[in-house]
Amino acid sequence: LFNLEGVAFTRVGTWPPTPRGYVTDVAVVDGHAFVSRRSGGFTVWSLSTSAAPEYRGIFRQGFGSVSAIAVTNQTAYLTSSTDGLQIVDVSDPSNLRLLGQVA
Repeated sequence: LFNLEGVAFTRVGTWPPTPRGYVTDVAVVDGHAFVSRRSGGFTVWSLSTSAAPEYRGIFRQGFGSVSAIAVTNQTAYLTSSTDGLQIVDVSDPSNLRLLGQVA
């Protein structure tokens, strides 16, 4: 994580290792980072302390490689070239729930 001041970057923290694969996309909403992974699903991190993001939850529901994630109104939208679209309730990051899927 970086804090942009003028044209120089200042490092304010480090990102913890992401379980199970490479990061493909990140959406930051309401103090949380939603990190999609190439190996499927996504993790949620609290950014309340930028120097040390805190793990909040993980979503893995038999979904292939996630190419993008968007989050709005406590709902995450995951896309995959192999599995289509998954819609996930993220209102409680420690209890992520699948709302629907379109193949």
